[in-house]
Amino acid sequence: MTHCTPAVLHFHPTLPVHITCDAPHTSSDGGALLLRLMDERLGLTQKLAACIPDARDPARVVHSRLEQVRQRVYQMALGYEDCNDAHTLRHDPALQVACDVVPHSGSPLSSQPTLCRLENAVDGRGVRKLLGVLEQHYLDSFTSPPEVVVLDIDSTDDPTHGQQQLSLFHGFYDTHMYHPLLVFDGTTGQLVTAIPRPGTAHAARGAAGVLRRLIVALKQRYPNVRIVVRGDSGFAMPRVLRTLEELNEQLGDIDYLLGLARNPVLQRTGETVMAAANEQYAAGRPYVRHFGAFSYAAQSWPHERHVVMKAEVSAKGENPRFVVTSLHGFPPELLYDAYCERGQCENYIIMALAGSLSWAPS
Repeated sequence: MTHCTPAVLHFHPTLPVHITCDAPHTSSDGGALLLRLMDERLGLTQKLAACIPDARDPARVVHSRLEQVRQRVYQMALGYEDCNDAHTLRHDPALQVACDVVPHSGSPLSSQPTLCRLENAVDGRGVRKLLGVLEQHYLDSFTSPPEVVVLDIDSTDDPTHGQQQLSLFHGFYDTHMYHPLLVFDGTTGQLVTAIPRPGTAHAARGAAGVLRRLIVALKQRYPNVRIVVRGDSGFAMPRVLRTLEELNEQLGDIDYLLGLARNPVLQRTGETVMAAANEQYAAGRPYVRHFGAFSYAAQSWPHERHVVMKAEVSAKGENPRFVVTSLHGFPPELLYDAYCERGQCENYIIMALAGSLSWAPS
């Protein structure tokens, strides 16, 4: 072994600076240890590992499912979303300690092919179980029964750069992508559930079923909670509206605020609201927001619903916006502003995609 000799370098005018070059292999991912501490408190990876089938011969198993899940989850949380990163990280001492493997023992963590086999061991039933763990974790997160829960539902583009299954071209986003469906708690920003979907999936695909499952689970745990669902115009579909109204009849206190795409009928119906806004603008106000409400029924709707309108006029012209809601008896401006708060969901998505949420797009 090479003998390393300490040296004194005169970098400081009065204090000596001692440098040695005999340190062992170190890690730049000390955050893995903090992840393990948080995981111990939440018990998340242990619950996830229990959902993954293991048909391997126990006598030949080197890496337990729990170790593999921890390695994969911690890698993604540290910003290493590709399995290929395991080629190097399996030897990382901090990650090894976080996964209960003794560093420098000659027993590294799982390789990239081993982690790929782990992921491919999960079938459709396993995916549903994994989602159930995430959703149950959300239900368990309340320290006391909540009075109101706001569920913000949205979709996002997750561009792909390879030949993954169901990576398809989406015309609106102009890219090959996955199109996951996400639900966040509109108050805390906590991710409630995440549904992977093909790149060509409509924004509302699967939304009715997901909302039904979440709302029923919330009501079973907290019968007196009031639930408000918010989403943009992509979710104002007949099936979603019908599902939420049926749940309200069955369970009570289920409401929604959903954007409504403008169309000629809506604009004609709201002509008086827009006329009032134009009158204020003509009187000299540089920017006008005027609100109104009316009943409206699209051709695909079985009955009329309550619609809130924002009539905006500025130097750029008219900008009418519409929101369909089950909430009555509130000022239109209050309802519209409550709907606009769902815009924070976009920031939650950015943080999730930049952090631990990964669909292995490359």
